[in-house]
Amino acid sequence: AEGEVLRVKRGEVTQVKLTTGEIVWVRPEFFTSEARPVAAEPEGVLEGVQSDFELGSDEEVEDIELEEGEQEDSFSVRNPGRTEQGWVPTYPIRQDQRILDGYTRNFTPHLRGVDEASRDSPWAYFWAFFPVAALDEALGIMLRAGRQKWADFQMSRHLFFTWLGVWFRMCADKLRDRDSHWVEGAATAQWYRETMSAETFKRIHAVLQVPQYPPDALEKVEEAGLGEDKFQWIRRWLHACNDSFKAAWEPGTYLTVDETMVFWTGMGPVHLTYIPRKPSPLGVMFKVTCCSESGILLHAELVEGAVVDGQKRYVTEYRATTACTLRLTEPWWATGRVVIADAWFGSVRTVEELLDVGLYAIVCVKQGCAGFPRAALREVLKQRGDVAFFEATVGIDKGGRKEFKKVYAGGHMDKQPLIVCFSTGTTLPGEKKVRHRSKLQQGEVVKAQYTLEQPQVHALYRKYFNAVDLFNKASGQPGTLPDVWKTKKAYRRLFAATVAWIETNAMLAFNKNRASSKLTKQQWFMRLSEACINNPFAPPRPGAADIFQGHGGPKMD
Repeated sequence: AEGEVLRVKRGEVTQVKLTTGEIVWVRPEFFTSEARPVAAEPEGVLEGVQSDFELGSDEEVEDIELEEGEQEDSFSVRNPGRTEQGWVPTYPIRQDQRILDGYTRNFTPHLRGVDEASRDSPWAYFWAFFPVAALDEALGIMLRAGRQKWADFQMSRHLFFTWLGVWFRMCADKLRDRDSHWVEGAATAQWYRETMSAETFKRIHAVLQVPQYPPDALEKVEEAGLGEDKFQWIRRWLHACNDSFKAAWEPGTYLTVDETMVFWTGMGPVHLTYIPRKPSPLGVMFKVTCCSESGILLHAELVEGAVVDGQKRYVTEYRATTACTLRLTEPWWATGRVVIADAWFGSVRTVEELLDVGLYAIVCVKQGCAGFPRAALREVLKQRGDVAFFEATVGIDKGGRKEFKKVYAGGHMDKQPLIVCFSTGTTLPGEKKVRHRSKLQQGEVVKAQYTLEQPQVHALYRKYFNAVDLFNKASGQPGTLPDVWKTKKAYRRLFAATVAWIETNAMLAFNKNRASSKLTKQQWFMRLSEACINNPFAPPRPGAADIFQGHGGPKMD
């Protein structure tokens, strides 16, 4: 056969356009010695191709027809990744690559270890997510610290969870400051005095500590290096929470990675909120992974600045964003799950490397992504409903054997274009969304709505991309523990945040399994407070190690 050489990649395979018009890939051994090509990078820019396909119609989808004089291979991007060819227009994408690769199973998110008898027990869910082993070690540390200050100080599981129960009740009661709950005349003052005295509550708060890694611990060195650890006071507890979350919850098919920030509310008569955009000095920014379908937090990683983050796993092999994505999703490698990520994580390289470890991805891509046909897509996306797609072939190393996979670039126009890079999903009609709009006409507010029709891959992204944002709202909104718990010290702020993560995970799991109506946040705090105060660790008889009165609270002042 004869043809025109279009592209040579790494001397392994060559793209050839035959005289018949067919485009094929040819290995070097199939060329005659005279015709063997030399590697070269083609140039050119594609005028984007817009399909006439109307989303939601029942008509058969036709392949893209090229304009007269346009070559099918006329677009190529210098890609720094592992694409075996440049980006070429493609439409439609009817078959999901993930399913073609054999990942036909859709995972059902569920809580492990909660039986039917405990299905309606808030305590069972809270206990399932709590890092119990780390807590027991922390209780010993707090007991020793408390005995150095007060000879009669006591600490136990029961006391600690009663203390947390009081905190959760404060979240439900929403008084202005902590001491007001015990003041005579307050509506709930008697309940607080009978449950736990103000002095006991303050003592536990004063000695609050969690276990720490020694300076040479492998877990610490892998994340923070051999130097000073600015987050020594929370790192081990955070790791214990991560382990507990993953052990308790089996995530669904989709995983959302994003960032979360823990705000700090200072103490004093004047309200002060500080949200640092950098990891120092308080270190309240995290990169996290959530189960997209349930919204449950599975893994959190501290953001520690360019120097420390540059020492973490995979950074030397890949850019920082790709390395972070690989670390956040590592527990689910080779499961065929789908990673949803915003533009901070999104790049062609990230999608390629996730394919390499057995994960698929749908990521948003904005400016600054090398080797991505964003400009060509935007040229096409002019009116609401416009779509355009490109594909590139990626070589994936599987134990010394190369497999070729597809990476796609796709755009869909709503009010603004949504441009994604993906390795799973189709262009078939996806879930429709009803958009509501209000505008001012002749002095009156006119409300209108329209139905957004979109490809399946864009529907998946729009459905799950904000899972972490919803979790952040549920765990850190006004009236939640990080808001009610005013602190002076950063370690207490982050400890309060992790407890808020635990209780929010428990609430989401509880509501998911609840047959009747879901609990609101305030209803949940009341139920959880009662469950923590009536925890199963109460001493068997009066006069034991802990002394109780009323509703089981210790009297120590």
